[in-house]
Amino acid sequence: MSDKPLASQATNESTKAQGEHPPRREWPLFLGAFVAYVLLSFGVVLSPNWPLWRQALFSKGKPPAAQGTLELTLIHTNDTWGYVEPCG
Repeated sequence: MSDKPLASQATNESTKAQGEHPPRREWPLFLGAFVAYVLLSFGVVLSPNWPLWRQALFSKGKPPAAQGTLELTLIHTNDTWGYVEPCG
């Protein structure tokens, strides 16, 4: 076995030395993902059930009526070890 590099390795090293870069493959992937996102967004907006979506998202309905008083109990602890039982 010889210590000489293969022809393809020598070619790669010479092109790297000259400052040439291989073609970038991130842009087609990014562009494809962006187009898929836009098409999916238009699909949601233009779906057949759009009147129902619009009513659910943008309705100015009233909140449900209260059925009684609401009681809230707060228990405070200054425990810094992360225990959830303040009285334990």
